[in-house]
Amino acid sequence: MSGGAAGRRVHAGSLTAAIVLGALAAWACAEAVGYGLWRGRSPGEGLYPFIAAAAVATMALAFAVQAVTDPADPPREDADAPPAWAKVAVYLAGLLAFGLALEPLGWLPVTAGVLLLILKVAERLPWSVSLGVVAATVAATHVVFERLLGLPLPRGVLS
Repeated sequence: MSGGAAGRRVHAGSLTAAIVLGALAAWACAEAVGYGLWRGRSPGEGLYPFIAAAAVATMALAFAVQAVTDPADPPREDADAPPAWAKVAVYLAGLLAFGLALEPLGWLPVTAGVLLLILKVAERLPWSVSLGVVAATVAATHVVFERLLGLPLPRGVLS
């Protein structure tokens, strides 16, 4: 932590992470707009990526505000817990893997694999919790997109 304005302590690492995440989210928003947000009477190719990127940008802004305004010391982590940068690296690796593997492998295995990677490696959740979250997420998104909205998810090797 470093000294901030008026003696306020700023969580420098958290603020840096929030700024980087916010910048990446802003870039993703701009890219999504380029694909078109709306086409006639239906969503364009860029609408859902834009919504997701805007949500990440909003969270990054909240994270930055918290890093500047929270006077409390950050909670102490377990000695066994990975450092914060390692968690961020796992999340970024998961996003990169998701983007690269989605089309060839399909939505189901990629989503399940990336979620499992994040929950087990970055968050260190127990297997029962991790598998339960993965199963619920995969089932819920399948119902919402495939059944309710009629939007096919990439099938990849499952087709």
